[in-house]
Amino acid sequence: MPVADAANRDSVPHRNMEETPMHFVHPYLRPLAAIGASVALATAVSAATEERATENVTPSVIAMDQKLQNDEVSITYAYLPRDGRLTILAVDPDGKGEPTVLGSTDLSAGDHRNVTVKLNEGPQQGAQLKARIEASADQPFAGSDERTKMTFGVM
Repeated sequence: MPVADAANRDSVPHRNMEETPMHFVHPYLRPLAAIGASVALATAVSAATEERATENVTPSVIAMDQKLQNDEVSITYAYLPRDGRLTILAVDPDGKGEPTVLGSTDLSAGDHRNVTVKLNEGPQQGAQLKARIEASADQPFAGSDERTKMTFGVM
């Protein structure tokens, strides 16, 4: 950009729109500049609204009875509104005792299909496992319900 003193600053041609004061924009183009600003604002509002709407969607998980391969389970589907964790627990079929954590994996927000989780120890055939979606270790997502966990069997 050519060097100019302060008095001639406004007469110096500008190289980009960020440097261009509004009075240098042609009068016929000013409405377009206003429309561009409105579109940018609408896009930002839409993204913020979508983010809030996503947070209100309940996390969910689907797991089917399966045969283990290499001490891993495959979870059919998981949805998380925010980053979180998928945990696999061994549960007593009679509902007695506390579930034991067998493995877990961190997941990003969104839809996940056919998620493989490595287990620390392989359960016996006929065992009941539970897949559970969590915000973090042992912390459920706010508003969680029965869709955040599912029991399945080892064949």
